[in-house]
Amino acid sequence: MRVLRYGVIAAALVILAGLLMASLGDREQEVGLLPAGEIAMGDVSQKVWKVRLISLQGPVETLRLEAETAEVGSHGRDLSLQQIRISWVPEKGLPLTVEGESGILNMTSRALHLEGRTKPLEIVLGNRYRMETMSLNWDEAAQEVRSSEKVVFQADRAVIEGHGFVGRIDRGEYEIQQPVRAELDL
Repeated sequence: MRVLRYGVIAAALVILAGLLMASLGDREQEVGLLPAGEIAMGDVSQKVWKVRLISLQGPVETLRLEAETAEVGSHGRDLSLQQIRISWVPEKGLPLTVEGESGILNMTSRALHLEGRTKPLEIVLGNRYRMETMSLNWDEAAQEVRSSEKVVFQADRAVIEGHGFVGRIDRGEYEIQQPVRAELDL
């Protein structure tokens, strides 16, 4: 009787393990992100969910990128991102946060292109000023964000519109390029 009971339990465990393996076999594999120099995917494409990339200078966080999904391209150089939130925290100046629908991060140069497909990117400067534009490029070497698209900048009592802007994050300088139209509420 005791041998029969252990046999039934063992059979149940084997069946349960088989069902578990079958259900896990249908899922896409989650992988961790590696530093740019260590990615060697060949022709394989990998998709990762709930991505968070953080850049540090010593113990200080200078950049935080979060995305709902990231997919490593076939050559391992580009990371295609969806539903992105990125924050820059400069040593001087105001923090800059951008939210958008999609983007491409070049893992070699760390250049980033963000775009809003159905709605503009939402840009918040120091929790006080807001900007909107349809695309934005981050140049890691120059520490600049740029856009050649229409830009709408909103402050407490002003709205400024123009085409294109350059933001030098490390210096806290933001310039809306021509033509500029401003509405002031005095």
